[in-house]
Amino acid sequence: SNHTLVTTKEFKQFQSAFLIGYSTITLCELIANASFYHSLISLRLSVEQITKLYLVTICSTTITATISDIVDFGSRKDKCIISAVLYSISMFSMLFGGTAQHYEMLLMGRIVYGCASSLHHTSFEAYAVHQHATLGFPDDWLQQTFSHLTHCMALMAALSGVVGQMASNLYKGEEDSVTVKDVGCPILCCVLFLCTAVFIGVMWEKDTTHAPRFMLSSFVSNISTTLSAVRSNRQMLLLVLVSSLCESSITIFSYYWAPWMATLVQSEEDSQALPYEVIFSSFIVASMLGNYLFQLHSAPTAASPGGGGPGGAFQAILLGSSVSYFLGAVFQTPLLAFAISIVVQLCMGGYWPSIGYFRGKIVLPELRNTTLAIPRVLTLLVTMAILSSIHHSPMMMLASCALLNGAAAYIQITYMDGRSISDVEMEDDDDDADF
Repeated sequence: SNHTLVTTKEFKQFQSAFLIGYSTITLCELIANASFYHSLISLRLSVEQITKLYLVTICSTTITATISDIVDFGSRKDKCIISAVLYSISMFSMLFGGTAQHYEMLLMGRIVYGCASSLHHTSFEAYAVHQHATLGFPDDWLQQTFSHLTHCMALMAALSGVVGQMASNLYKGEEDSVTVKDVGCPILCCVLFLCTAVFIGVMWEKDTTHAPRFMLSSFVSNISTTLSAVRSNRQMLLLVLVSSLCESSITIFSYYWAPWMATLVQSEEDSQALPYEVIFSSFIVASMLGNYLFQLHSAPTAASPGGGGPGGAFQAILLGSSVSYFLGAVFQTPLLAFAISIVVQLCMGGYWPSIGYFRGKIVLPELRNTTLAIPRVLTLLVTMAILSSIHHSPMMMLASCALLNGAAAYIQITYMDGRSISDVEMEDDDDDADF
């Protein structure tokens, strides 16, 4: 067990440095995401302008992730440092966005933020895995590192609300002082991201570096193989559809919870500022709890034929989130909105391990990376279409999310049978004939 694991001093130094670096950048990212909407609304931007900035961010993240599949540059440590520096530059751009003519600077800042986010979510864990192997540490030590990382993430989620709220209150200026008002979180994040980059640069060991590699031909070949596999394998096509529908609603709600709640509070007579950072940290904790509950529920039955446990949990997650979104569209009060959002976050937390479970059963290992790329692009297109057309109406936005998850639930319950790859291969011809 983790408690009795005997390790070396060298390993403990490596593990501590990694956990501090990853935890700090995660804390900053959580505060940046929580304060995104209200920092910009305090700069007198409209919901339409802020929605556009969010769409630019997810476009940038998706494009950077795709480019990373094609071009491999620098070491993993370099990418982690670049990620922290880019985050800091993005936060710095928000300090100069108080007037209409500086909107272009905010747009550039969000493009940079998207690049940073993509590098953050692909490079840090890759560095840990690579260094464990390079330094010759046993596999169970790696499991211990990721176990500690889970606890660190939970701590950062709880801390982000308190620290973010303190930063937000600290820098509140006069009502007419636009440049000072509500930029406490961006200032804090700007400094902390930069400190994290310096910490990683000094404390993390350098991993192997190489000249830039261009892998366009293999990327195109993998995409082509994946598309033909999707066409010939009905279960794989359904998995892509379900993940695209669900991830579209997750991407929309990850942004839209803030304008939705702000609208509800404004409609109440006793209007007061929302503690966005505290609400967001509650969401993150709920999401982690959802992930934990799924693991708990599916662990005893994960090895059972047909994966009954995870399959049933996945159906409950899809239906639960669809019903929650619908209730959110109907009952428009701040307290109910918060309660409904917590349920949505619980479902989101359970969604990621459950879709990972089905991907492991249905998709061949060599096609898993490109199978992630297809829903990523579809999610971007659906999110852009919905957010750009109905961002003015919280009711329609939540109804759209309910519809997306409802459609995913219908597909999963009616058509997906959760067979493993070997079962599908044996009945491949039948699948072609049916579809």
